[in-house]
Amino acid sequence: MFELGLSRPKPPVSEPPQRNLRRRLDIPHASTEEREATGAVAAARRRLDDVGQRMDTLNARAKEVFALKCSKEASGLEETVAERVSVHYKCCLKLLKAASVMSQGLEPQKQLIQRAHTKCDFIAETLNLPVVTPALLCDLPEPLWYRFLSPLLGTQSVLVDLARAHPSLHSLSRRQPMHRTVVIRSRSCVRMTWEQSREWLHLFSRTEAMVIRAAPTVQLVMLVERAAATLKSLEACCRGQRGDAIRLPYPRDFFRLTKVKVSGGWVSIAHHRNWTTRPLEELDVEVGSYSVPNMQAHFDMDGAS
Repeated sequence: MFELGLSRPKPPVSEPPQRNLRRRLDIPHASTEEREATGAVAAARRRLDDVGQRMDTLNARAKEVFALKCSKEASGLEETVAERVSVHYKCCLKLLKAASVMSQGLEPQKQLIQRAHTKCDFIAETLNLPVVTPALLCDLPEPLWYRFLSPLLGTQSVLVDLARAHPSLHSLSRRQPMHRTVVIRSRSCVRMTWEQSREWLHLFSRTEAMVIRAAPTVQLVMLVERAAATLKSLEACCRGQRGDAIRLPYPRDFFRLTKVKVSGGWVSIAHHRNWTTRPLEELDVEVGSYSVPNMQAHFDMDGAS
């Protein structure tokens, strides 16, 4: 038998659903407004996907850093490192919570995510720093600190910068022998809060020498007067700035003071604050344009060279 040359019709090939969907969306006869609207929806979805990916990455990074923090704390952290990590850890938690708020807009949310990432990186870097013990600095003999290093660093650096370096150095900076020589240099007026005054002024009750290159503010004048019973040498200079200390109704006796060098606004402080001294061995006063009444009554120059 002969077969007819007729082939069976092939079934239609179905396209993947995604391709069919694309064809349905890209309607040839769609208007410009319709294309813009659907394009805006697609762009918004891409932005949301981008933020979602950023959130996932941040979430994983935060979990990694928190696990590292827990591990390091379990093995023991140095006190200064623990304090630094604690501050940035609290800030990181606030940033994570703020970044999770969806009502603030995508751009502010991206910025918060980036800031949280930076904070996580900083915490991780701090935790992974090699442990550097300041044994060489902390083990220096105390007389070396008292006699040489403290005057070299300056009083402000000892009280603030050195105190932050290590707990043992903080304790050292709060000892009276560290301030037998006071050195203060500042182009601007030195001000202290009353809390700082209460904490620091008692440290100068055993000071023997002072070098001040700053205007005579109330706090600096009180600092000098705190050392009245032990001060032997005073050098206080500034350029053309008057003091703002109030007048004392009673004399303040510097009975051990033997060497004085003053200029600028410090020249009138002795008279204004009613300071008295024994006969001085050395006196150097740069009066300039100031009128200083009864200088000899306040800086006794008998025997001064």
